[in-house]
Amino acid sequence: MKKTPFKFSKRDTYKLIQVVVFGGLMLAMAFYPQVFNIEPDEKNSVPQFQQASWGEEIGMVTKIVDGDTIDVDVNGEIKKLRLIGINTPETVDPRRPVECFGKEASARAREVLTGKKIRLQADPTQQNVDKYGRYLRFVFLEDGTHFNLKMVQEGYAYEYTYDVPYQFQSEFKKAQAFAAAEGLGLWSKDTCGGQK
Repeated sequence: MKKTPFKFSKRDTYKLIQVVVFGGLMLAMAFYPQVFNIEPDEKNSVPQFQQASWGEEIGMVTKIVDGDTIDVDVNGEIKKLRLIGINTPETVDPRRPVECFGKEASARAREVLTGKKIRLQADPTQQNVDKYGRYLRFVFLEDGTHFNLKMVQEGYAYEYTYDVPYQFQSEFKKAQAFAAAEGLGLWSKDTCGGQK
């Protein structure tokens, strides 16, 4: 008796595609849970190394200007970055005196970022550069730590919204409320009298 070759019907083909796609998705979720925000970092409360829709780059920190502004080498080009969502007390503005806790904020940025490889993430809700020509970015460390958020959470910076809300605004506001409630950094009665 002659065997007839097995043929997939259209329905069988669709089922096979579904199984392959679903299986691939399950494997990806198992090996890369942070991309799917399955296991969010409780300390930072934002997805780690979330894929940005645009403007993602890797760079090396070359200089700390102050707590919210840094220079980064991206493929041989030095870019000055203004960190989205935060503001730290002034230390380098010639028009103003050094503000309370500004030196500490700059020192903390220097301690965490100097010479480090970082991922820069733009925010589609914000401009690419500010009026001073500084690139506007979120900064993530190699272990996934959201540096901008870390500065707020530890009390070295306060949440700052310029013009329109940014991507992680609610997380930053929660981080600031935590720092203020705990009396951390510039919220401490021993540093700035609990005032930003």
